[in-house]
Amino acid sequence: MQPEKRMATDDTAELQLRSLIEKFDAREQAFIRSVRDAVRKRLPTANELVYDYGTFFVIGYSPNENPTDGIVSLAARPDGMRLYFMHGPKLPDPNKRLKGSGKETRFIHVSGPRRETDQPAELGRS
Repeated sequence: MQPEKRMATDDTAELQLRSLIEKFDAREQAFIRSVRDAVRKRLPTANELVYDYGTFFVIGYSPNENPTDGIVSLAARPDGMRLYFMHGPKLPDPNKRLKGSGKETRFIHVSGPRRETDQPAELGRS
């Protein structure tokens, strides 16, 4: 599935992202914002690349504006949040937490705040 459009990178980008988040109910909006904030804390210098797929949206995190250089992405979907890892098939996964079978990525379901084991704040801790 191809995105409908790539979001702007100027001052209107935050407003456009806000409008995508507002398509979700209030509880999901708060959760999406908290997950985004956690990823931004871990990757403060990364560019956010936002894509609208109609029924869901993706925020990619990249060192530049090239999406293929991205390292992780958040997908806010009607069935929940997912955190995607580029080069996922090459990542060590001794606990078999990474899902998916694609050539490029793997993902984890990001659960609500009550399940600490699925929170992005854990990224990089071992």
